[in-house]
Amino acid sequence: MEDYLNQHKVGASFNEHGSSRINDLPKGLEHKIDFTLFKPEAVYHFAMSTYRAFDIENPTFYTALKNFFVEAYTPPPHSRAQFSSFTIEPSFCNMLTLEQMDKVKAFMPEKIGEDLTFIGAYFQKVFHEELSSEYQDTLNSEQKYANLETLLRYAKTNKMPNSLISSLVHELLNLGIELRRYSQEYFNLYLELPQFTNKTIKRKGIKQNYDSRWNTHLHNVQCQASRSNDNSNVQNNIIKKYLEHFCESKGNLQDFVKDFSTDYLKQIEDEVKIYKSGSAGVQNLEGINMQKYNKVADEVILRFLEGNTEFFTVEEEVKLKVELKNINTLYVKLFEFNTETYYKKTLQPFNTSINLDGLVAKEEQKHEYVVTEFPPT
Repeated sequence: MEDYLNQHKVGASFNEHGSSRINDLPKGLEHKIDFTLFKPEAVYHFAMSTYRAFDIENPTFYTALKNFFVEAYTPPPHSRAQFSSFTIEPSFCNMLTLEQMDKVKAFMPEKIGEDLTFIGAYFQKVFHEELSSEYQDTLNSEQKYANLETLLRYAKTNKMPNSLISSLVHELLNLGIELRRYSQEYFNLYLELPQFTNKTIKRKGIKQNYDSRWNTHLHNVQCQASRSNDNSNVQNNIIKKYLEHFCESKGNLQDFVKDFSTDYLKQIEDEVKIYKSGSAGVQNLEGINMQKYNKVADEVILRFLEGNTEFFTVEEEVKLKVELKNINTLYVKLFEFNTETYYKKTLQPFNTSINLDGLVAKEEQKHEYVVTEFPPT
């Protein structure tokens, strides 16, 4: 080690060789070397390319990193840009501990503290267990809801980005439908920070808050539709379901006139009236014509509810929750795959989105339903 220090004691040699030279450091030397003798960029790449960075307390390591970030966030000379386009690499964050990330953030809080990659990695480290797939597999829907509330409280308390808060509330509202837990507090918060804006939401100053980067960190606590980037349709369903519930419980949607178009609220109110009328028919519904009544009455719905278990153990009974409307007979086809054979052929885990067209089901089931009244919303 002493030979290495003597051989490379001149700063120019470090700068000349950059990253390749620093990556050749003998193990243990990272605690003694003066990192400021290296190019700042080389130190940054060293930090994100080796697991040796996580226990470094050497002050010169952090001085060199600070120098790098100051350079990285400074626009090039003679550039018209007022801000640098630099973003932190995920691998850099992955190699650091929470304590180290706190030190790095302190270099330039207004820059590093606003980097979504840095924030996301920090959030995932704080809630490493709560965001893991193993932990999620042990929870029922009530516990998943409570877990999401814990994540949301932290995000709000620590003033984390609106896009993260929006994503968490989005999942809470969606899971709330399954649990029949319609929180107006969360619904109002979501209307302030919607994932998407559309013609039905008219609240002034509303901006879209969807950011796909959160999918990486929230994947295990997301509903299946969110994982498949179908958030826009999920949002539409959430809004409709919650407004139907509030209309049914309060008798109208006056609380939301500032949030939605009049036509949209009227449509929801009319649909709820039709549902509540049951078999009484359109004759008892003021202001609703036969065409509108039939459109709602004849609607067909077949939808898997969120919160369904995705994986089951061997011999475990498979149960799925499905929303049905105007379906008297439901046919279910069961397919069986040898996952070991699939892996040997593809060298990949089994893909649950496999195309079933043309395949023969191992078993078919037939379920009969008799509904004489409109179901409650």
